[in-house]
Amino acid sequence: MASGRQSPDHTPVDLVRTIRPELDEVDKALIAELEETTIIRATASRRTDIAKAVGKYVSAHKNYRAIRALQAPERFSRRVSNDRPHAA
Repeated sequence: MASGRQSPDHTPVDLVRTIRPELDEVDKALIAELEETTIIRATASRRTDIAKAVGKYVSAHKNYRAIRALQAPERFSRRVSNDRPHAA
């Protein structure tokens, strides 16, 4: 490594027998969650409904850095779209 530090020693991980089955379970869970959101995503108030749900989740979980990172692109695009050139 460029910094001169080395990664900690660890036992080898069997990607096929350990990681792949876990990823398969995550995949199944994500697809099931996506299927459950079909009705919400079809409503006209979906943006508000989803924002409220995310707000409730964030307020219930103290460690929400990942959620804030996911929100950042939308906040940025909203700010950029609201910027208008000033009249000279």
